[in-house]
Amino acid sequence: MDSVDGPELRSRRGGGERRRMEEELLHSRDELLRRHDLLLALSQAGQAVQRAHTPEDVYRTIGDELAGLGYHAMIFVSAGDREHVILAHTTFDPVQLRKVQGLTNLSVEALCFLPTPDGVLRQVIAGEDCAFCERTADIVADDVPELGRPLVERLVSMLGIEKSIYAPLRVGGVLHGLLGVAGRDLSDADVPAVTAFANQVGIALENARLLQQVRAGHERLRRLAQQIVSTQEEERQRLSRALHDEAGQALTTLKISMELIQAGLPPELDALRQRVGDAVALAAKTMERLRLLAQDLRPPALDAVGLNPTLEGFCRDFAQRTQLSIDYRGRDMPALAEPVNICLYRFLQEALTNVAKHACADQVRVELCQDAGTLCLSVADDGLGFDAQARLSHSGWPMGIGLLGMRERLESLGGRLEIESQPGEGTLLVACLPTGGAPGEMLR
Repeated sequence: MDSVDGPELRSRRGGGERRRMEEELLHSRDELLRRHDLLLALSQAGQAVQRAHTPEDVYRTIGDELAGLGYHAMIFVSAGDREHVILAHTTFDPVQLRKVQGLTNLSVEALCFLPTPDGVLRQVIAGEDCAFCERTADIVADDVPELGRPLVERLVSMLGIEKSIYAPLRVGGVLHGLLGVAGRDLSDADVPAVTAFANQVGIALENARLLQQVRAGHERLRRLAQQIVSTQEEERQRLSRALHDEAGQALTTLKISMELIQAGLPPELDALRQRVGDAVALAAKTMERLRLLAQDLRPPALDAVGLNPTLEGFCRDFAQRTQLSIDYRGRDMPALAEPVNICLYRFLQEALTNVAKHACADQVRVELCQDAGTLCLSVADDGLGFDAQARLSHSGWPMGIGLLGMRERLESLGGRLEIESQPGEGTLLVACLPTGGAPGEMLR
């Protein structure tokens, strides 16, 4: 009996061993595939994170990408003392968060705590490596201070977070915070993938930090440029008033006095009367030049009658001086902020000056209009035109430093400058400014 059953028993045992080995091989293969898929997915998620422009965008993108893979994300950032950490972002369900907060009277938002000296989080902060936690509840017991422990314990219990990996986030070689990834199927073998992802996140945070610095620098330059422009306009206004009120009045008085002298001269002094008449004419000519100079510096009409009549008057005077045919079409506007009025006036000055100097135009059309929350002033001529695309690509700006300054001034007010031109087809310049809550308060 034993001689017959022995081989069969050994055969069955051998078959069981083979099945066990096959199952282990299949499990290993599935685990390798899962790790490969996780590594690939985290690599793709890292590319998405690189496109974020602010640290807050980076946090949200991390959360969205990891949530899409079926994991929870927790982002802790270092507090100012470099000792405490703050929970800056999490993918936990807001409904469950509210339930937990109601049960514990504690809030997850801006949760700030000091990791315990011997806990996993402190070890990650102190070192360079990720840490794998088989039981997330252990993190609660070891790292979270007693005050916040009920809150995190409830979260872990309700969400069923069994395993988690924690990785340092370094920005420019300085610890920025920690990335926590939690899920049911994580293992110690997933640490390299999470480490690589955390490195990509660190690069994204560094890029976002640098971008913020650049934006802050641009904002400082924009404010400085506005201050310079404001100072220039104040000085122009002072000079304009001095020319108009002081020099202009003095010349007017001088002209009247000379006219009285001329009228009082006896007939036999015709030569003297002629010379006085020439002086009166020179005084009148000088007064007109001073008036135009004062208007160029700062048109008094802007304060007296508003933008539309001022632009119309400038077009009329400019047409008389240059013999250009200028057709102005505008409409009365509500009271506009001072920067808007002077910006559009300077734009019209520069645009018409360019037409007179370079366009060889016969007809010019100027139009002031407002539509859909945008105030636009356009200047169109039938002159020579130019290849705007080619000029932009070679010299950076087609119309020189004058309109470049206008573009910067418009952009500082939230507006834009548009240029349309083709050789032989004239040129269209359009200055557009928002009228509803734009920078600088467009409407008074």
